Amino acid sequence: MYKNRYAIGNCFKTKKEAEFALERQKVIMELKRFALEHNEKEIDWSNDDEQKYCLYFNHERNRIMIDNFDVSQFLSEQIYFTSDTIAQQAIKEIGEERLEKYYFEVEE
Repeated sequence: MYKNRYAIGNCFKTKKEAEFALERQKVIMELKRFALEHNEKEIDWSNDDEQKYCLYFNHERNRIMIDNFDVSQFLSEQIYFTSDTIAQQAIKEIGEERLEKYYFEVEE
């Protein structure tokens, strides 16, 4: 039974690791829902005239930043927004500290 949980990433060595994983999943779902509820339309990867925006952590500047792409899609887990404004709103609503800690897993 534990092997199955471990295989899907639902088994942790400590309670602290489990609590971190739970909070991380909450932040990811908040970000996904924010994109679903606020994006003006569905992301169209075949449309190179349409910009897609995503968050990333810049370690040199030590802050969350927003970048835009036209046809380059990264990991399937990456969350995209239809505008820079919506991406900024997501950061504000979820909170920079929570995103840094749980989404990007940046330690202080």
